[in-house]
Formats: sequence, C-alpha cells, structure tokens
Amino acid sequence: MSLDLKEIVTKTEKINQDFSEALEILKDLFENGITPSEESIKKVIDEVLSKKAFIEEDELEEKLKDLNFKAPSKEELKTMIKEIIEDLNLNQKINFSSKPPTALTKANVNDLIIRYDGSKKQIWLCIEKDEQNLTKWINLLGDEVSSNLEKKVIITFDRVKKSGQYGGCLSDLRIGFENGFASTNQIIKGLNEGAFLIIKDGKGLDVCDYQEVEELQEPLENQLKGKVKTSGIYDDARYHCITNIFKKYEGGADQCCLWNSLESKVEIELNTETMPLNLFAKGTGYYGQVEISNVTMQIITKASGEIIETKDYIGIMQEADAYGDYAFLFNFKEKLNQ
Repeated sequence: MSLDLKEIVTKTEKINQDFSEALEILKDLFENGITPSEESIKKVIDEVLSKKAFIEEDELEEKLKDLNFKAPSKEELKTMIKEIIEDLNLNQKINFSSKPPTALTKANVNDLIIRYDGSKKQIWLCIEKDEQNLTKWINLLGDEVSSNLEKKVIITFDRVKKSGQYGGCLSDLRIGFENGFASTNQIIKGLNEGAFLIIKDGKGLDVCDYQEVEELQEPLENQLKGKVKTSGIYDDARYHCITNIFKKYEGGADQCCLWNSLESKVEIELNTETMPLNLFAKGTGYYGQVEISNVTMQIITKASGEIIETKDYIGIMQEADAYGDYAFLFNFKEKLNQ
C-alpha cells in the first residue's frame, strides 16, 4: 500500500473516531513544521492500531522511520517562536529567560519574554513602564502578574518625660492624609510592640470607635495596616500597652500608653503607597505628660525584595494650641541634600 503520512492520518481518523482529537493535534504539528519525538508518534499510532485500523503495524512503522522524527532543540524552538511572531507583524522585542521577569527587568511596553526552562513554559508581556523604568508583566498563558512594587512608610520620633509619674503617657496618635486624619479601626494589643488598622476617613480626631482583635482584617480600599514598636513600656499589659497610643484619651488608664523609662524612641510602619502629610499626638494621659521631638519619615520602595529607592522627610512642628494642652502637630517635608 502506497500512502503518505497525511493520508494515513486522515483515513485512520475516519475509522477511529475515538482518537480524532489526538490525530487533529498530530496533523497540526505536521503542518506547522513541528516534529514530535518518534516515541510520542509511535504511542499514538499504537493506540490507533489497537483498534484494528486499516493498515498493518509493521508497514506504518517502516514509513515513520523514513521520516527521521526528533524533538526540536531549545534553539530550534526559539527560532520557531520568533518566526511565528514576525509573521504576525508584531513590533515587539523578544527575549528568552529561565526566570520570570520582575519590576527591575528592563523592557518597553509590549515587549515579550519567553520563559522556557524545561518545566515552566510562559510568555510574559510587558504591560506597564513608569518614570523610573520599573516594569509590570502579565503571563499570556495564565493569569499571573509579575510581583508589584512594595512601598513602606516608616515614621519615628523621640519621646521624653515632661512631668508626672514613671515615664509619662502618650495618646491620640493620628496620621494625616489629604482628607484629614485617619481614625483607628482595629488594634492588636501589645506591650512594646503591636499592630493596627486605620481608616483614611478624615475623622481621626473626633471618632472613638475601635476594636481590640487577635487578627487584623484585610484592608479595604481606604484602610491601611501598620505596626508600632518602642521600648521601656511599664510592664502591665492590662493598661499600659504601646498600642494604646492609637486610642482616644478620655480619662481612662487603658486609653494611653505609659513608659517606665525617661526617654525612648517610637517607630511606626505603614503599608501604603500614599504619602502621609502630617502626624498628631497628645503627650498626656492618666500618669503624666511627655514631649515629642525629632520626628522623621522614610518612604522605602522595593521591587522583588530589593530596595530601589528611599526618600527621607522631617517633621516640622506646627502651632497646635487649638487642639488643647500637650498637643503636638508635625507636617512632613522632604529632606534636602539627599
């Protein structure tokens, strides 16, 4: 019987409808010049022959040997992909990599990176490039998006006892944004270290509606998570935790924090891409007063875990008499000569 491979496939398909999907894939491979391994071809044909196809196994196997099947090499596959994209007249740069791209990968929008490392096969498209040449990518063969930029805000200040017992108290700490001071929503209680969730609602100086929780909820669009830490808090977690600085002081011993030391430093870390504009706090509470100074803020930008930019700010003290006794208000200004 004198038949070429395409006729064999076509006629076999008519007889063996159960294998039509596999045979269609086989035909597509042939027509696009992709040559699978001899082992994979033989496996398909063995399955076809097990259904008593029209041609004897030895005759078909002999014809396949004459075609000298082999799997394409990595370089042949690269060339093939480039030719396909060039045929589509796409004005794109194409690179190959064994690793997925990150925000630090140099590229222009619409550039492609083919990831081929034997186990992972991905086509990454650059969909965004900012003024710092940081890039964002999406995998066209799935729904993965390359790691986004991560921004953290770290605010620090010194605290010194002014009057009263032990080391003095602090309360009503609020972080301000364009619409005003954020209000406290949730607190994870901690003696010298804890966490909090705030709402950028502009009502921070008036609202007193928070919960003490074991775990913070996932932030909504107008909410931010943060951490706070210090040292030297008076060792009584029932009343004097550092996390009490986010409460509104109304005369209760558990509505302000209390230090046992004369001075210390406080650090607040926020997960946000929005820059805070100011900081407010009341240096008073159940056991006495404190003074705040040396307010600083640093915005740290990371890409794929690597710090790519830091910006430093200083807190400029403002007139705060309108907020009552022992009130402190600072506006942030970018530090010069960085």
